[in-house]
Amino acid sequence: MCQTSNLANDPYVTGIIGSVIAGFLTLGIIHLFNYLKRECWKYKLKAIFGQQDKFPMKMNLHVFRIRKDVTTFLQTYNFPNADFPLLKSDGTHVRSEKLIGNCDTKALKYLSDLLANKMNSKPELIIDEDLSKKLDLSFIAFGGSNFYCNHILSEIKNPFYDSDNKSITNKQNKNSFTINNDVDFGLIIKYIPPSFPEKIWIIIYGIGETGTSGAAWYLSTHWREFYKEFKNQEFGVVIKVKHGVDESAEIVDKARK
Repeated sequence: MCQTSNLANDPYVTGIIGSVIAGFLTLGIIHLFNYLKRECWKYKLKAIFGQQDKFPMKMNLHVFRIRKDVTTFLQTYNFPNADFPLLKSDGTHVRSEKLIGNCDTKALKYLSDLLANKMNSKPELIIDEDLSKKLDLSFIAFGGSNFYCNHILSEIKNPFYDSDNKSITNKQNKNSFTINNDVDFGLIIKYIPPSFPEKIWIIIYGIGETGTSGAAWYLSTHWREFYKEFKNQEFGVVIKVKHGVDESAEIVDKARK
């Protein structure tokens, strides 16, 4: 008992015990801080992309098919490897009937990485053919050829923007943006369909090859700004991007209800 009492009164021992307790408290505070930060991220991202019951978010791409007459032409004129019309960067040939656009794929990666890292929710990748034009769902759709992008821009009366594949026009203030040799434009629209008010439709659409990927990069890196300005509201945003340089993207126009 005396030895135990002496240890308890030993400044060296009590110092070690105090350091251990302080270390655990510090770890607990850091863990709590990181937890609260993650929950804050989730709250803001849910406001932009939809509530938890709408996750995992479906991300939709359009798949292109190689025209049969192209393959027939290559075979007729005896081009080498005519049955394998795709050429990889290393010079090897690949046979495929379906293609996904490069910039659409980059756009998908920007947003899927964001939601996977911040929401701990792996998005579900789907293509137009898989859905058969189903509308009763929440989604992020990429690319100008996508059914869902075209549906929002041409088949319903979204209150934000029109596009003719060469320019984007604000329906409210009539500002118009047209691509040139140096600059592409991307369009982000968040729309809540009246027929399915519990769903969130988001399109990331580009005129010019880099428009889609530049807009997706901007949203994935500036999502806090989108939350600060729009919260859970519908909106439309035009993004200007230097051709081939996603990270040059900047907002040039906005629209809201």
